[in-house]
Amino acid sequence: MRVISLSLMLTVVNFALGASGPGASAVAPAAETEFSIAAPDTVWYITNRAQRDDDWINQRAELSYGFRTFHVAPIRRDAVSFEMRLEVKPRTAASLDTAAFFAGLARSLREAGPDGALLLHVHGYATSINEATEEAAEMRRRGGFDGPVVVFAWPANDLGVTWPSSGKLFTSAYWQDSSAASASAPDLARTIERLVRAVGAERVVVSAHSMGNQLLSEALSDETLASQLRRDKLRGLAFVAPDVDREYFRDSVVPRAAAQASGVTLYGARNDLLLKLSGTIHGGRPRAGLLDASLRWPAALHVVDITDGRSAAFWLGPWADTHHALRREGSALVDLFSIVVAKAPVTCREALGAISVPTTDAPDGGTVQWRLTDAPLPAREGIQGGTESLSCPRELSAR
Repeated sequence: MRVISLSLMLTVVNFALGASGPGASAVAPAAETEFSIAAPDTVWYITNRAQRDDDWINQRAELSYGFRTFHVAPIRRDAVSFEMRLEVKPRTAASLDTAAFFAGLARSLREAGPDGALLLHVHGYATSINEATEEAAEMRRRGGFDGPVVVFAWPANDLGVTWPSSGKLFTSAYWQDSSAASASAPDLARTIERLVRAVGAERVVVSAHSMGNQLLSEALSDETLASQLRRDKLRGLAFVAPDVDREYFRDSVVPRAAAQASGVTLYGARNDLLLKLSGTIHGGRPRAGLLDASLRWPAALHVVDITDGRSAAFWLGPWADTHHALRREGSALVDLFSIVVAKAPVTCREALGAISVPTTDAPDGGTVQWRLTDAPLPAREGIQGGTESLSCPRELSAR
């Protein structure tokens, strides 16, 4: 058995199922200012977190809106594109009233072109607003996306640490965040409704990571939202490393999602250590994001196994990686933005070089899955100075 590093041990103790690093201290939004929606590393946010003394706290409040801008650049240059740590430095931040937020977001989407879309991303466990928006900025740059990204920031614990409770000596923070996610589902449902009214459902993709999938799964069961989306479907839904009961996800969440979105994609891995840990916390019930080649999934679900995809090394080295942090998954993020957000045919994955190939030998009649490979990804502007396009060839688009 591999020796568990101190870093991983601390991760286990804190059950950091959604965190990709230490939680940042909250920075209160600045007064409303003029801003450039064309800034290359702008991340919009919608949050139901409360504020106290100009700090964000992990309590629920009315929805508020704003944006943050960042400078994103490689810390070092490695031989393989996307396989490097990125430095994400905050630049500006501002709060906006509801009208200004949606007007600015709609204008930003228009600048993305007639076929452009926005990504609404729901973060996971133990993630502050600062960390959630920084993570989104890294995701956007690593995935080579130039359209708007919006973060829905719910009141998770910032550090994954809280006072222990009876019978939950090491898991109190996890269960508190799980309760906060459930309580935030109505706010996420209203957020999706407002985005759809502002820009149209066909231009909205919603993704969630880890525990954020608990929140998204419940939001999709909101009847008002479900009724709206059955008439006018979202462009796509992406469930990334979902920390959701596998049977419930397969039998209830996927059919519900398929009725509300034109495409539904699951990104999971076979070696996600934190989802294995979560299964233990949940009495041995496996989580949906922990893949097995023999699993049977509904035909409406596209399954992408990211186990072997290119991933940026953790700062302590790949040997300490839990294989759970989305912000470092270069291959998965290119797939997310180039296929799901772009609404490209799944056959266009072949155009990404050897980024992914469909498996054809799933045992016991299991669902055929796309598997990301460890093939190098093309250089992209802002990462290694390249400008190579990942667009889908005409012959593949026509299939």
